[in-house]
Amino acid sequence: MISAGREPLAVPASIVEDLRGRCADGAVELPRRSFGRGERVKVVGGPFRGFEAIFERYLSSTERVAILLEAIQTHGIRVVMPSDFVGESD
Repeated sequence: MISAGREPLAVPASIVEDLRGRCADGAVELPRRSFGRGERVKVVGGPFRGFEAIFERYLSSTERVAILLEAIQTHGIRVVMPSDFVGESD
């Protein structure tokens, strides 16, 4: 259901059909964004939320990542965290 505040919104039939085409067992699967080595990222979850970082690599398939966290007085503090905690930099 889509809403604006407490009011439901109408969704065009073409969008509903597109979403149904992506369904697997009743759930819509959204592709996960992959990051490349050296790419600027932002921590979007956990205790380092809001920090900028440089993506280093994926660990244990794509469930965990290593990043170089940018701190106030130093660059390159290596941090390992769940991959869901990393997003695109602004």
